[in-house]
Amino acid sequence: MSLAIPVRLHWCESVGSTQDVLHAMAEAGAPAGTVVAARYQTTGRGSRGRPWTSDAGGLWMSTLLRPTPDARLEPLVPRVALHVAAVLEAVGTPEVGLKWPNDILARGAKLAGILSEARWNAAGVGWVAVGVGLNVRNECPVAAAWPATRLADLGVDRSPDSLADDIAQAILRAGARTGLLSDAELAEWDRRDVLRDSRISSPMPGHVRGISGAGALLVEGDDGRTVPVSSGTIALATA
Repeated sequence: MSLAIPVRLHWCESVGSTQDVLHAMAEAGAPAGTVVAARYQTTGRGSRGRPWTSDAGGLWMSTLLRPTPDARLEPLVPRVALHVAAVLEAVGTPEVGLKWPNDILARGAKLAGILSEARWNAAGVGWVAVGVGLNVRNECPVAAAWPATRLADLGVDRSPDSLADDIAQAILRAGARTGLLSDAELAEWDRRDVLRDSRISSPMPGHVRGISGAGALLVEGDDGRTVPVSSGTIALATA
């Protein structure tokens, strides 16, 4: 995928989900680089189908990738997280961290989430819709499983409109990369990893030792073996 793909940004006042709108546009032939952003989502969703609160003032957007049919998609979400984290740091966001599998944090609180949904055809991957939900000036959810924050509370005076193009370009840069995460990417993840060496009880008991080149969580179990875990919900051990 070329780095020169232009961003085609479509703003909507209110939609059910930018992911659903983008999938429909992709089905109709929209090119890579098509972006749907909304002021408000009525049925926004996060990973594993969880509802995502999407009030006015946040950046809720989905970007279309059209990788080669045989592309490996496992490293895509951590790669997108790395690129988006760099954009957020560049605009002055303090202490930007990453939490496997798809969260971007600032000062230990959740700032953004990433959702990747692929659609397939007979040849392989047809397209991928990469959604990003970023708390900017919106009211943060108070019942979230992980404490939330927003750019406005972090001293970053930016609007959703001023960030949309940069975030979309970051996603396109990430989508242009192929293969497993490089040593440099793994080192950058390690630098930002808020879970590194933490003891967790889920998705399996043990200590976090980073991620693999395929984006799997590496967990060292009590037997001393390190196991790659490809899916699940993080729960910190309480004792």
